[in-house]
Amino acid sequence: FGAPSGTKVHATLPGRVVKAGHKGPYGLAVEIDHGNGFRTRYAHLKSIKVKRGQKIDFHEVVGTVGSSGRSTGPHLHYEIWYKDKVQNPMNFTQAGKHLFSSGLPSGQ
Repeated sequence: FGAPSGTKVHATLPGRVVKAGHKGPYGLAVEIDHGNGFRTRYAHLKSIKVKRGQKIDFHEVVGTVGSSGRSTGPHLHYEIWYKDKVQNPMNFTQAGKHLFSSGLPSGQ
């Protein structure tokens, strides 16, 4: 996802940080375990705002957009993993749109 360098990166689900640091071609990266087989990865960051083992809430800032590692410009490399297999994040984006358009009470 293209974004200006330094833009805040938020966790998409609550969980626990399992990796936070340099991860080869991913550059600076954060990986969060959300339980039930789900993990998310945020890579090519400019900075990391969390530590390994830290509990993360929904929408908490985990880092800032950058271009670290093997990258050609500032962007967020975002991955969703389920049971150790990478998933297409766009499938989850569509599910989220449906969930929020279904009329949930505010604050849910």
